[in-house]
Amino acid sequence: YEMAIHVDHTFFACAEDVAYCKRIFVDNVSVLQSSADFDIYKPLKLPENVYIPAEIVFIGNNFSGTNLGFDNAQERVDMVDFLKKEYGKLFKVWGLNWPDAKIASQEEEVYIYNTCKIAIIQNNYTRKDYQSDRIWRAMGCGAFVLAKSNPGISDLLAIENHLDVWTDFDDLKNKIDYYLYDEKERQSIAEVGCGFVRENHSWQKRIQQLKGLI
Repeated sequence: YEMAIHVDHTFFACAEDVAYCKRIFVDNVSVLQSSADFDIYKPLKLPENVYIPAEIVFIGNNFSGTNLGFDNAQERVDMVDFLKKEYGKLFKVWGLNWPDAKIASQEEEVYIYNTCKIAIIQNNYTRKDYQSDRIWRAMGCGAFVLAKSNPGISDLLAIENHLDVWTDFDDLKNKIDYYLYDEKERQSIAEVGCGFVRENHSWQKRIQQLKGLI
């Protein structure tokens, strides 16, 4: 916030930071979303009988108990524990600081998102317009995404058309059960969402937005 007055334009990852700056009369600020490298995060041509690491996946680090103080760190731990209990071997987590889990390499991450049935998205913050680049990586690979609902997500993506959202763990379970059963709808949403994200949320589009705002 202190630096913003000394530079031409500052881009934040959420609308709340922009709103705060404007309240202290710093107007050269905007929201700019992240993206992913869609030359890497893309649908793969895989054989029918391909190895599937897990049907339901979450890729993200466990920051609970660290000095980073992320708002939703404990929710993430509770979510992973809940999914393990409810789905057993159908669910798998990758990332730092999880028991019996490892960090997925970039190549592994692409493969995981290409072979899973449902990719879970949960961010460390619940802030208006904020989305981790995790959502773009997963959707860019063609995964069906169930994302934790947060303010502004429907301004970026069409719910039940490009992806679906969950509000609490009961809702998450109901949505998982529904989309595991309805394969046709799940695959349709995943395909539409992948095409939309690759067309409208690439780094090329972000740079166009950045230039326009400057």
